[in-house]
Amino acid sequence: MRGGKENDYSDEYIDDKVSKWNNIICIIKDNSIKEVYFTRKTFANIKNIKNKILDIEKYCNENNINFSYLNTPARYENNEKSKNWRKAFWKK
Repeated sequence: MRGGKENDYSDEYIDDKVSKWNNIICIIKDNSIKEVYFTRKTFANIKNIKNKILDIEKYCNENNINFSYLNTPARYENNEKSKNWRKAFWKK
């Protein structure tokens, strides 16, 4: 299929094509997870993914579980991102 979407894995493309979601809230609950981090900053054009993340955030807030957005250093690393990652994962 030349020019098709078979290799399009972008969030914007797949957002409305997901037919089954993992129940992340059950995973959090069943494993006594104390902290949840998302490495995504924006949710433009991905309403279904955004709604799932907001559900997880709400559950965490209601159950005293730390929920944070943590910018990924994947595209570029800078001092602020490094500082935030150290603060999140290297607690004393």
